Amino acid sequence: SREKAERSVNETLRAAESTILNVNRDQTLWVGPIQGGIYTDLICTSAKRMTKLGFDLLALGSPTEVMKRYNFILLIEMIYAAKKNIPSSKPLHLFGAGHPLTIPIAVAFGCDLFDSASYMLYARDGRYMTEYGTTKLKELSTLPCNCPVCSTHTVKELFFITHNQGPAMLATHNLYQLHKEITNVKQAIRDGRLWDYVGIKCRSHPKLWDTFRNLDKYVDFLEDGTPLFKPRAIFFSSKPDHLRPESSRHKNMLKDITIPKHRDILILMFGKEVEPFHNSTISNILENSLGEDFGRIQICLLIPSFGVVPVEISEIYPLSQHVSSSSLSSEPEVRKSLINDILSFTKLHNNFRHILLTKTEGSDGFVDLVQRRLRIDEVIEAKDDVILAEIITTAVQRLLRFNS
Repeated sequence: SREKAERSVNETLRAAESTILNVNRDQTLWVGPIQGGIYTDLICTSAKRMTKLGFDLLALGSPTEVMKRYNFILLIEMIYAAKKNIPSSKPLHLFGAGHPLTIPIAVAFGCDLFDSASYMLYARDGRYMTEYGTTKLKELSTLPCNCPVCSTHTVKELFFITHNQGPAMLATHNLYQLHKEITNVKQAIRDGRLWDYVGIKCRSHPKLWDTFRNLDKYVDFLEDGTPLFKPRAIFFSSKPDHLRPESSRHKNMLKDITIPKHRDILILMFGKEVEPFHNSTISNILENSLGEDFGRIQICLLIPSFGVVPVEISEIYPLSQHVSSSSLSSEPEVRKSLINDILSFTKLHNNFRHILLTKTEGSDGFVDLVQRRLRIDEVIEAKDDVILAEIITTAVQRLLRFNS
């Protein structure tokens, strides 16, 4: 109840104030527990007051029952409430987190340390940990693990030992599985693949997947801790991936970009995510054909994963260092987001007198939606880049003559 949660906050703070004043901190790290139960406003209050006491680490209490119910949406809200009210330099411990599905998303939201008796509690119940959850040992036909326990025993042998001699050996396997999860997360961080790894894990359970699909309100929070550059291209595989922090960062960056006022013709182009545009056939033909008038054109690429991308910045990571699923552009939510991005861009940069939109195979429905929301002077379609460039050149020249 809220009343009990308030009591736990106040009692813990009283104990913390007394403790921190009367202990030797030379060789011991002291942990300040953040309380508040499922009530995020109490968690915020507890986090702020506990931070002021100067503990070496902070720890979020009360998540165990939430995790047992697989209420990951609430768990993330609790972690977020704590993280946004403590310094980013202060490590955050998550009490009772000992499940292979909980650790990756908790790390993504800023948890640094974990403790749990789950490896033994599950073993006592005959439950065998896997990368994607737990299962009853008696229901297995083989042991899908290469730890010292599983590589030297069969299912029948391990079941017999657990049933007759106790859960220690099964608990050992479970501990190895948790250790493997921690090392997988560490490697995913170093590889710049934590988002992808969390996505893979979230597909293991419907409630986790619901959590992953609804990360939109945390985008700015997640973006703040995401590196500007990574050693590998980033992936966009499904609808939730368009919420990636890298995408949000690009859209925020667009707000600070200045488009020269003399550029009064906007050309929106599809299907050029990978090719360096400044060296492309289309760019060369347009520049040679239009001469000085080429300077009046602003060309932007339309990339479902990022929205509107001016060609001048299209080589900045990760705008050309990403791989997208071909089906992503047909997702209604992604299309809606892209249209909103176009509308926001043209509203922010309102010096464009004319807008040309190219059309590619499969973009018919999207083009229709854009035309309903935005005044398009001409929609241009051509399968060949040379022909496309020539048609654009003709259209631009016609608009310039009309204006003069």
